[in-house]
Amino acid sequence: MKASYKVAFALFAVLAAATVGLFIYGDEVGGWFSTEDKDDDSMDIDQPFSNPTMSPITGDFPYLNYDFIQCPDDLSQPCCNGLSTNCVKRVNEIMFATSHNAMSTRQDSFFAPNHNLNLETSLKAGFRAFMLDLCNCNNRVEFCHSECILGTRDPSTVFAAIVSFLEENLSEVIVLEFQVNPGSDIFELYSVMQDVNGFSDMIYEHPDATSDWPFLSQLVDDNKRILIFQHRGPNCQTAGQCPEGFHSTYNFMFETPFSLDSKEELLDYTNSCRIQTGQSDADFFILNHFAGSPSSFFPEESTAREVNQIGFLESRTEACADLYDERIVNFVAVDFWSVGDTAEYVQEYNKALTLA
Repeated sequence: MKASYKVAFALFAVLAAATVGLFIYGDEVGGWFSTEDKDDDSMDIDQPFSNPTMSPITGDFPYLNYDFIQCPDDLSQPCCNGLSTNCVKRVNEIMFATSHNAMSTRQDSFFAPNHNLNLETSLKAGFRAFMLDLCNCNNRVEFCHSECILGTRDPSTVFAAIVSFLEENLSEVIVLEFQVNPGSDIFELYSVMQDVNGFSDMIYEHPDATSDWPFLSQLVDDNKRILIFQHRGPNCQTAGQCPEGFHSTYNFMFETPFSLDSKEELLDYTNSCRIQTGQSDADFFILNHFAGSPSSFFPEESTAREVNQIGFLESRTEACADLYDERIVNFVAVDFWSVGDTAEYVQEYNKALTLA
């Protein structure tokens, strides 16, 4: 979800860093670019990582102190994505905290990552929608950020983690949005899904573009709690072009620009709220809420620390929604999900929708 020139520059930077690093430091630096599977349980996330835009990860995780799931413990009321009031809303009538380039994390050893901590941890913090880039790496389907050398994640590991989370949290609904990069195959990805016990059984398939989306309570009751969208792949409205339960993103969604370079550009609502892709009458509204900095080609944690605050999120969400007849913003997509207040803002937004 970045401009191609930025990816090209990042690839050049990786190659340069790898060459210099291997010459000076040998295996220590070379290990950063390994594509071998990693055991998350064995990772020391306190270990410094060479990226000047990010602060060290510590053991203090304040985002986990927020109780995203706020339903009664005695099950006296139904629960859907953390709130009882969400259950009477259709899936396109609430907001989802969304992780942009969710596979690209410092914890998973990506170069110039979009996040510090991994997707699994963001689930615990309240994130329920994930943008993931699909790549062909050595003739194998992987999640990567445009180029395999920048880092990869095994989809089967990600899908197994999602199943585990959903089995432990029976009230929660997840949305996955895949960018299908050249050479990658969504049918191969679907085969991986089928190999993960329980995953494909939970995929929701929407009947057609004219049908209403289901209530969250229906998705929870039917245990169809995974919604899948993809772009740059086949047209899923054509029979046989996509696996069951895959939907073409821009048949159902529109989104704001995703290549902004500063906080100031986000604040320029005339540009940052305009429709980049899709139509304004689509069922879902994606608000891309991330930016770099004028001095860097890479995701900037310092920018995220400002724009992921509740006040900033609220102001921009309201400004963009007003341009489209006060549309509900369904996905607020952020970088560095573990800084700021995105999950808390999403719940406050959804509560306010009930009162409106």
